[in-house]
Amino acid sequence: MRQFSINSPFMFGVAVLVILFVLAQSLFFLCRAYKRGRELGMSKEKLRKTIVSTAVFTIAPAVSILIGIVTLSKFLGIFQRSSILYFLQCISAWHHCG
Repeated sequence: MRQFSINSPFMFGVAVLVILFVLAQSLFFLCRAYKRGRELGMSKEKLRKTIVSTAVFTIAPAVSILIGIVTLSKFLGIFQRSSILYFLQCISAWHHCG
């Protein structure tokens, strides 16, 4: 039986599928809301401002959560065996030896 790994291609595939589904759903409802707003007589400028402000207020909390997770990653046990950090450690060790 194979050992489970969070860095397996299967897990990356599942993550990509979830992300694509969320993006597709967001675009679907964005297009529907925009069309409905135009049907109700809203100006393009007002719709654009609404879309931009909504995007900013949606992304801002996610950035703060991401910063908190990265800051606590050592204590949470995240990224200890990550291939990116391992790669950076190898480059750092190689640089100091040469």
